[in-house]
Amino acid sequence: MDRGSVSREPQNLPAELTGPTPRRVRMTGTGWLNLIAAMLFFGLGVAGAAAIAIHVHHDVATQQALRQQGIESSGRITEVWTRRSAPHIRYSFPIGGISYSGESEVKSEHSGSLRRDDPILIRYLPANPGTNRPAGWEDSPYSALWIMCLPAALAFMGLMFVRRFPVQRRLAVEGIAVRGSVAKSEWNGPSKNQRHASYTFRNASNDEVEIGSCPSDDIYKADSAVWVLYLPGNPRRSEIYPFPIGFFRVES
Repeated sequence: MDRGSVSREPQNLPAELTGPTPRRVRMTGTGWLNLIAAMLFFGLGVAGAAAIAIHVHHDVATQQALRQQGIESSGRITEVWTRRSAPHIRYSFPIGGISYSGESEVKSEHSGSLRRDDPILIRYLPANPGTNRPAGWEDSPYSALWIMCLPAALAFMGLMFVRRFPVQRRLAVEGIAVRGSVAKSEWNGPSKNQRHASYTFRNASNDEVEIGSCPSDDIYKADSAVWVLYLPGNPRRSEIYPFPIGFFRVES
């Protein structure tokens, strides 16, 4: 037998499954860990998305204020550089004897004509000259929205931690227990990073052969006999029992 493999020949129905449904279940330690991880990643994703949305809303309000209340002053470019293949400039301008500065992405139609020490016209808020931009164009306040993919990815990862919770809980509460036979146990998934066990079982209501698959850290021998729980209304929803990766436990 391969290291880590299991060969199960179940004889009697597990005692906790012999009673009527719905059964009483509780979350396992693995379930709690996955739930905490899901809440953490999802919370970080939501918080990150909210922070980006607030930043974009602030930029939109700033652009509107500069259009309506801004006045113009002469300044000078102090630095020119490229970031993410887009040209940027840094500039400074004096107001009331005080030097203020700012930076901006350069629009493509201006990128070839701006050099260090070139004069540039700046638009700023009289009440707060630190809020400013080049008068010749506006930075798009929505240019940072692409960063939304980062918090979205975090939130998605959070959901992936608990994606199997609803089905496994229903299986534990109301699933029908039948004998099954393992067909194969192999690495599966997009990156081959999760072992799955494939199996067959007979539907108790019509004796038809059903096919199922579930994640499993165990390595089952082919043709190993196992117990399978399936949903009476949807036999495609099934899992080997005891659950190979258990988020819920049926109470005796």
